[in-house]
Amino acid sequence: HPSVAWLLSEVAAPVAGEEILDPCCGAGGVLLAVSQSLQQRQHQQQQQQQYVAPRIRGLDCNKEAVARAQENIRAAAMAEALSAMSRRNSTRAKLKSRDPKTASPSPSSSLIFLASADIEEGDAGAMPFAESSIDVVLSDLPQGRKYGSVESVK
Repeated sequence: HPSVAWLLSEVAAPVAGEEILDPCCGAGGVLLAVSQSLQQRQHQQQQQQQYVAPRIRGLDCNKEAVARAQENIRAAAMAEALSAMSRRNSTRAKLKSRDPKTASPSPSSSLIFLASADIEEGDAGAMPFAESSIDVVLSDLPQGRKYGSVESVK
């Protein structure tokens, strides 16, 4: 649910340097939304101070879901990289058409957080992380008949 993922990311408002975890990451939708939100914040903060990228982590008990999330993360990182290259090329072309004495380059493109996202197979009920190592936990929990009754999901 992209709108739920976006809302979770905006409400939590994770910041630079934090460890962010989705313990039921499924195909990685929440991780993608968090990454986009962080990129927007990073671009705003980059000019004010040195920026420390967060660590984005995903966990899911389903091996196929982990593989889908990893593929979605790779695809999104590649799309962002291509978009950044396109923006740089466009900026270069604009700068070439201006007077070189007055032209100034635009700020550098945003970091690609997804390239460093860690997604692994694991059980959210027995997380493989050190105590207090995660700063922000976000998840769009599985629901519906496909996942069983409320009691079985607890």
